[in-house]
Amino acid sequence: KFDENDVGIQYISLYKDDKLIKEAGKILEQYEPQKLPDKEIEEDINKIDSGYARQEYIQNFLFYLNNDDAGGYEGKFRSSTRDKAKEKYKEIRNFIGEIESYSHIDVSASDGGSWKYDHWEKMSGYVTAYDILNTKGERFEITFYVVFADASHKSKEGISYIEIRKVEDGLNDEFEHKVIDTITVGQKPAEE
Repeated sequence: KFDENDVGIQYISLYKDDKLIKEAGKILEQYEPQKLPDKEIEEDINKIDSGYARQEYIQNFLFYLNNDDAGGYEGKFRSSTRDKAKEKYKEIRNFIGEIESYSHIDVSASDGGSWKYDHWEKMSGYVTAYDILNTKGERFEITFYVVFADASHKSKEGISYIEIRKVEDGLNDEFEHKVIDTITVGQKPAEE
């Protein structure tokens, strides 16, 4: 039990074929808010468990964005995307505002990787930060495509794509937030 007051049916949806025709109630989203780091995290991309390294990378991105550190923010991007990221920096800062918390950084959508002796030769994939709340109570999600390591093509390392979504608080019948507005930087990558 997350909250004893929330026991029982929360939401019912009725479909005809694949079309939602009636719904009642509200899906309650339950999560523990996570605070942003109060200082830059020392990243270690060569942890054998890459999940922690990926989370540290994104936590630093959020830290730079929230602390108006344009240089740190830009440094997270791949060199070929950096100018586009720089152009949209102020727009993104105004869009998100001051971040208060987030719920989860999902690092499970990985393209895999290649480990050699004591380091990652190649590691990349999609990462999503969920339930980013600003001080106004607005909710955001950010999806990133990041090449964390590419020993043979260092210029490919960094963020090549981000999609920042302002979303409604409640979940829909597909357990997703309804998107209100979106800002993107870069393009979704083709298979590398």
